[in-house]
Amino acid sequence: MTVMITRYFGIPQYLIDSGLFKQLKPGHLKLYMFLMFKSERNSTRLLLCTDSAIRQGANVAPRTSCNARKKLQEYGLIKYRKTTGNKYVYEICDATTGIPFPGNPRARVIYKRVERGAKHDTKQNNAASHGPLVVFD
Repeated sequence: MTVMITRYFGIPQYLIDSGLFKQLKPGHLKLYMFLMFKSERNSTRLLLCTDSAIRQGANVAPRTSCNARKKLQEYGLIKYRKTTGNKYVYEICDATTGIPFPGNPRARVIYKRVERGAKHDTKQNNAASHGPLVVFD
């Protein structure tokens, strides 16, 4: 995502521009940064993570992790669903629309510049196949 500095990962500029960044609590930010890092590192927007992996990688307590994933989904930054055990499937969403990016989660999303003042299309279709998950234990 970040092209200016090597070995870094990016966050959506919309997060800052919209003022949403100011609303996020430290636990929310830790989980989101962890998921964005894992997404970039593994070249996929679809992740399977255990609570223990999140606890170790983001240094958040189980209750904080639970509250953070709910808030991040409420804000449209991720979608998640519980699987067996303490594992969750996380999908990174387009921050401007609140829905997952269409197409294969391993395919690069091409940025389309939006004119200032133009409204974003919030009715994207996400019917394409998702491909394999990346698992973190």
